[in-house]
Amino acid sequence: MNQLPRPKQSIAFFTSGLSSGGLDRQIHSMADVFIEHGYRIHIYSLTPKSPYGTLIKQSADLVIHYPDNSQNTIKIAGILKTSPTLVRVVFQQFPNLSAIKKGLGHIININISDQYIFGKNFETLFTQLKADNAREPIVFVLGFSYQTIRFLHTIQSELGITAKYIEISSPKWRAAIRPAYPDEIQSLEKIDDIIVPSKTIGDELLQYYKQTRSYSVVPLFLKLPLLSNSSGSLNYPKTYGVAARLSPEKNQDLLIRIMAIIKKTSPQESIRLVLVGAGPMDKKLHSLVKKLDLKDNVIFLGQIDAIQEFIDHIGVVVLLSDVESISATLLESLYYRKPIIATDVGATKDLLKDGFNGYLIQDKNDLNGIAQKVASILTDTEKYASMARNSRTIYDASYSEAKKQLEKYFGI
Repeated sequence: MNQLPRPKQSIAFFTSGLSSGGLDRQIHSMADVFIEHGYRIHIYSLTPKSPYGTLIKQSADLVIHYPDNSQNTIKIAGILKTSPTLVRVVFQQFPNLSAIKKGLGHIININISDQYIFGKNFETLFTQLKADNAREPIVFVLGFSYQTIRFLHTIQSELGITAKYIEISSPKWRAAIRPAYPDEIQSLEKIDDIIVPSKTIGDELLQYYKQTRSYSVVPLFLKLPLLSNSSGSLNYPKTYGVAARLSPEKNQDLLIRIMAIIKKTSPQESIRLVLVGAGPMDKKLHSLVKKLDLKDNVIFLGQIDAIQEFIDHIGVVVLLSDVESISATLLESLYYRKPIIATDVGATKDLLKDGFNGYLIQDKNDLNGIAQKVASILTDTEKYASMARNSRTIYDASYSEAKKQLEKYFGI
């Protein structure tokens, strides 16, 4: 007798937004695992569709929900709601224009977005989630960004759905730009579980939210294609670069300035910079390349969804981010046997061992020192080959079993 197929069960993912980048790739990879095991995924984005696109495609087993509110109306209402605070900042800091600009930016980006716009958009999404749950019960809801924490508790308390939060950024970095709001602290205390990609991030999270509760460590992973034949070979290109969203916290402008130093100090080596991605810094980065006369030394590949299309164009991966959790870019770099140079943020030290598979950077503004490190790897074939092999060793030892750990944690 043939066994009847198991009825579909749904899982809900909540995120602040969907945009091509590390978070996008991590959500995509995790969704694929659940779909492989017969689940349907509903993704609810607290912000509308991004102009920079998403890797995640709708299907019968993966449905994306965006808020349908009028964003301009919500923004205007949010500004009016916080206008007393806006006025106070202007009067307190006058005539310090830089302080006013910083203060207003903080209010607009944090207070209005986190405390008003996201809340209004959640109202729309919550109605949709209730309808989805009535039609096909949701097993649990998983929040992927800190803006979702208070909403997870609302879903848990009002609908009785198991709610879990997975930390995908760096709470330590977050503490420098925004406070831990009381409603987030209270909600985090009450949701069913906290998932972190490493103990480093877990400890940062508890410190940021002043928590003493436990967390579950489930390493992040990426669904990656078969290993490229040429990656990590002695025929590597004399290039460095990164695949990441072109945004201020990624500091691609520093990579361009490093290229200017290498061009001056090692012109005979013909080293070039390769930047993959799209984002709000696109025009500024192109302008900087023109200003520094580096049009023949910097290659912009734009947004490319498939890693195998560009990974062999980058010899050394250099990521000088201000903030990371477990970086998707670095996971890919380990898998594809790339030496890595990266700032010591988030859980990067779990992926990068200084002098073993690259260099851990303490001061991202030491451009001369970083330029020397880039050149030392690209001009020494033995060093390159050794660091390349070591990157894959770290991946195999720490992250190749991450999918299995995810399946074990969720019991699928």
